[in-house]
Amino acid sequence: MKRNEKIIEKIRNEKDLSYQILSNLDLSSVNLSGKTLIGTKFKNSNLTGVNLRNAILIHANLSCANLENADLTNTKLTKADLYNANLEHTNLSDANLSGAILRHANLSGANLSETNLTKTDLKYTNLSNANLEHAVLKDVDIRYTDLHNTNFNNAILERVDIDQATILHTNFTDAKLIDVDLDKAFDLETKNLHEKEIRNKNLFKYDLSGFDLSNTKLYKIALKNKTISNSNLKNAKLKSIQLFQSELININLESATFDHIFLSSVLLKNINLKNATFYKCKFDNVKLDNVNMQNVQMEDCIVHEDILVDLNTYYTISPDIEKKYKFKCPYENINIIAKLDKLIVKNKINERLNAIELY
Repeated sequence: MKRNEKIIEKIRNEKDLSYQILSNLDLSSVNLSGKTLIGTKFKNSNLTGVNLRNAILIHANLSCANLENADLTNTKLTKADLYNANLEHTNLSDANLSGAILRHANLSGANLSETNLTKTDLKYTNLSNANLEHAVLKDVDIRYTDLHNTNFNNAILERVDIDQATILHTNFTDAKLIDVDLDKAFDLETKNLHEKEIRNKNLFKYDLSGFDLSNTKLYKIALKNKTISNSNLKNAKLKSIQLFQSELININLESATFDHIFLSSVLLKNINLKNATFYKCKFDNVKLDNVNMQNVQMEDCIVHEDILVDLNTYYTISPDIEKKYKFKCPYENINIIAKLDKLIVKNKINERLNAIELY
């Protein structure tokens, strides 16, 4: 690819280069900042190190172009074609890539912070080590994308399809995930989901053990046949969750809020529910083993079958409880009844245990 200095000089001198054909050219390190390049064709061109800050590239064709280390800060790339483009270590912060085609593009190590990626096609894209902090991804297709070490800190992901994406050491700290299709994704090497908002997920296939989900908001999530252990959900807000035929072991749910939760055939073992709140929850065949329910509040909950309680479970119930919830010990001689503010153990055989309060 030869460098044509006459064409480069013309490019430098003209402000508006819309609909020009600049394909297959060596334009490396050229200053194109602030230029209007609507519909301009840069197909297969060498644009390494190019300055395109504040440029307007709406509907531009940059397919197969090399933009490595280029500066596209605050660039308008709405509906631009970047198919198979090389954007490695490119600065795209504050850029508008809404409706753009980035399929098969290489964005490894790129800076996409605060970038608008609404309705962007990122299928088969390499986003490893890319920075998408505070980026907005709405109605985005990132199936089969490499998200290894990708930073989504404080990003918004809404209606994003990430089927078959590689999620490994991906950072979702403080991100919001709304209507994100996680089916067949989640390597789940990502253990820090701290302060996230996750909605409308069918997580039947995923192992959520060992995760930091503290301060997380989880809405409309279904889990079935799961054994989840050693996770932290302190201060989590769980709403419209369905949990079937599962086991929760060694989970911290201190001060968690449960709103319209349905637990069916669930074992809770070594669970910290201190100061947790249950509102309009339903329990069907639930077993408790060594569960701390100190200061738990329950309002308008429904127990379809008695909750089975192991003897080593410790309880106190909030005095605000207004209804009765029945807890039954699996041992025949013990019956535990939760009434108003406390649980009282009644032992029908050994009168010495009569009316002992469990704390």
